[in-house]
Amino acid sequence: TIGGKKDSESYQKIAADIGVKPADILFVSDLEGELEAARAAGVHVAAAIRPGNKPLSETADFPRISSFAEIRIA
Repeated sequence: TIGGKKDSESYQKIAADIGVKPADILFVSDLEGELEAARAAGVHVAAAIRPGNKPLSETADFPRISSFAEIRIA
């Protein structure tokens, strides 16, 4: 109900709704368009790499994870 996942404004609205700064959110997805929109909103992103997913483009510049265990919080 907030908006499309490929619209950066949606991520800003989500952050406002849950009362946190976009920079305090990590969004994980396997779709480049979603990752690009979230990053444009100031959200941290990680690309989920799983068997059967569409490969990311060669120019995609996102941290990649294949397991939530790879996420490190600083």
